Amino acid sequence: MVEERTKKLAKTNRELEHEIKNRRQAEKDLSATLKTTQTILEGMPFGVVIVGKDKKIRRANDAALRIMGSAREDVVGKICHQKMCPAQEGQCPVWDLGQKIDSSERVVIGHDGQEIPVLKTALPVSLDREEVLLEAFIDITEQKRMQQELTESNQQLELAIERANQMTIVAEVANQAKSEFLANMSHEIRTPMNGVIGMTRLLLETEGLTAEQREYAEIVRISGNALLGVINEILDFSKIEAGKLDLEIFDFDLRTTLEDATDALAITANSKGLELACVINHDLPALVRGDPGRLRQILVNLSGNAIKFTKQGEVVIHAGVQEEDNTHVTVRFSVSDTGIGIPADRMDALFEAFSQLDASITRKYGGTGLGLTISKQLAELMGGRIGVESEEGTGSTFWFTAVLEKQPEGREAECGVHRDIQNKQILIVADNAINRQVLREQLKLCGCAFDEASTGSEALDKLRHAASKRNPFHLAIVNMLMPGMDGETLGQKIKED
Repeated sequence: MVEERTKKLAKTNRELEHEIKNRRQAEKDLSATLKTTQTILEGMPFGVVIVGKDKKIRRANDAALRIMGSAREDVVGKICHQKMCPAQEGQCPVWDLGQKIDSSERVVIGHDGQEIPVLKTALPVSLDREEVLLEAFIDITEQKRMQQELTESNQQLELAIERANQMTIVAEVANQAKSEFLANMSHEIRTPMNGVIGMTRLLLETEGLTAEQREYAEIVRISGNALLGVINEILDFSKIEAGKLDLEIFDFDLRTTLEDATDALAITANSKGLELACVINHDLPALVRGDPGRLRQILVNLSGNAIKFTKQGEVVIHAGVQEEDNTHVTVRFSVSDTGIGIPADRMDALFEAFSQLDASITRKYGGTGLGLTISKQLAELMGGRIGVESEEGTGSTFWFTAVLEKQPEGREAECGVHRDIQNKQILIVADNAINRQVLREQLKLCGCAFDEASTGSEALDKLRHAASKRNPFHLAIVNMLMPGMDGETLGQKIKED
């Protein structure tokens, strides 16, 4: 009996020893876990606070104390809604209101009672076999300050934009009033200038002027024409701004308009030693409806610029059909030169008001910088566009299109040369390829057969070859100023042959 009890006691003792050992190991593990947890909490860069169900703060890491500006003994063990949370008792989102997790912008109370904005997440967790509330938060005071500054800056910017818009409206109204005034004053401004120019012209035609007086009068005439040109550009631009520039539509001869524009520029081009040519495709309709005055204005402006900026070489005006139907024709006009060219980075600004390449261009060549702007507006009024192709130092080609109405039941103009040359064989002799092209288009219009030569010797060879084939040329059109064998020498050799 005693032996049996002894065995039971020994067994119970072993079980107790094992239980004690397990408890000691569990306590050791728990201590290690708590130490690890504490290390993790303290190492976190954001605030962490643990709150029990009794609303008391169990733990707070260094980051949380730093954000609140409080000592540990002033926080741990205190009721959370009395110390760090401004929520009223019974209003805890998780413990009282049943939220599983609360993540939002909140505030925590600092040691001096100041509310500190934070971004906080709170959720229930199990810790030390107890359900507690884990709260993690970061201080967003700096972000809030920056957000406030940004809001204030945006408000100031909006006010500045509003003021700028108001000033823009005032400026636009003033500019519109100015444009309307100038547009309405166009007649009053032009009339006295026309009087000055007209009377100067009459003065120059008066007999008995001394050479000195004639020189002075000529200077007045030239200066008056230049001033009138500037006035016309400014007034046209003002009309465009005021929306008062309208086209005058009536019947006209397109070929005649092109030839007249070329003739008006010929003296200026010749004075600079430049070749000036006008190439009109033979299939271009002559009888159209539109505004020949404004069309001529664009052509003279583009061609005048080409002559102005070209020291040597040639300026070529070209006109041809781009599109055509039974009632309308879209004509493409171009003016090519061998002048100074335009830098690629300046082409986009060319058609802006008062734009020139640089100030030295204005000083050297003059001009208001409005010509291309006006030309662009006029081309668009005619249903077309305007553009430029250029290479600096090589030359430029300015082009524009215009939609013109065909004259109803109109009759195309006949060749201006005598009917006797129709169906005749003609030899074109000119060293300049553009001049030969001009004559080709004219002879196509007249229904002539033709050939061409670029030198006098080549012309003689072709004349002799045609004669030997019993199909001689009826006429030779010869350029007088060819290099090598000029036109006069060629004429003598033809007579002698």
